[in-house]
Amino acid sequence: MELSIVSTLYNSEEFVPELLNKLITCIESMGISRNNYEIILVNDGSPDRSLNIAIEEKMKYRDVNIKIIDLSKNFGHHNAFLAGIEFTKGDYVFLIDSDMEVSPDYLPVFYEEIKNNPDIDVVYGYLEKRSINDYASVLFWWLFRKLSHLNIKLNMTTERIMNRNYVNGLLQIGDYNLFLGGLFEWVGFNQKGILVTRKFNRKVSNYNFSNKLKLFINAITSFTSYPLYLLFNLSIWIITLSLMYILYIVIKKIIYPQTILIGFTSIIASMYLIAGILLFSISLIGLYIDKIFNQVKNRPRFIIKKII
Repeated sequence: MELSIVSTLYNSEEFVPELLNKLITCIESMGISRNNYEIILVNDGSPDRSLNIAIEEKMKYRDVNIKIIDLSKNFGHHNAFLAGIEFTKGDYVFLIDSDMEVSPDYLPVFYEEIKNNPDIDVVYGYLEKRSINDYASVLFWWLFRKLSHLNIKLNMTTERIMNRNYVNGLLQIGDYNLFLGGLFEWVGFNQKGILVTRKFNRKVSNYNFSNKLKLFINAITSFTSYPLYLLFNLSIWIITLSLMYILYIVIKKIIYPQTILIGFTSIIASMYLIAGILLFSISLIGLYIDKIFNQVKNRPRFIIKKII
């Protein structure tokens, strides 16, 4: 099979008909026959009628290889994409968000680029700049890049096409705490970015600030131990400065014994500062322990309810 396309469904009922229509139109304009490609839709426990509409649309395209994977509950955007990728058979795999904020019209562009350049394993989309309203995403990717030391494109999008060799490497990863944005880069291979444009089709994003914060914490704690080293260095500095201050007090007490050195306010302030640092440090270490705990339980990253 030449091409597999994977998309996930969550609050996507308004997009499914247009998504399938545009994808099929694009693929056939590329000269790929209907028995040589597949479209895989993964229902990530969507609370709306996304699944029912996908089934209805599948019946309209009886001669198109459309597969619908219905997960038993919402396992998250990244796990849902991985579920779809595991079922692909194509030599090339294209990922696209169902809301089509990045148009399916980029599929022929991505496909031509990877077909004409055998040395390229992945072609991904990136934005020239994000919207001023998308400040959380800008900050997210900037911090992740700084802390993980992965050379990730700051404005990378979900949309990408990957060859089978790269996909097989991606599927070898056994991380339970999955963050595809980092794994895409960590796997390696030769990757090339193509500038894309994006329009906002959703009235309300599935990723609010709270979800982005959770994703950021998961991304950092899954990919790097760097914050632990920062805390270690911070503790060394605090201990060093504290010892220097104690030495300063002792010397001043010897030279000026009548001087009142320490007040109640400064003691309380110091106690709160130290307590805050300790609480933050313990919480961060606890997050890493939680990641280890989830990994060793070896639970599946998703459970499939049925395949249509």
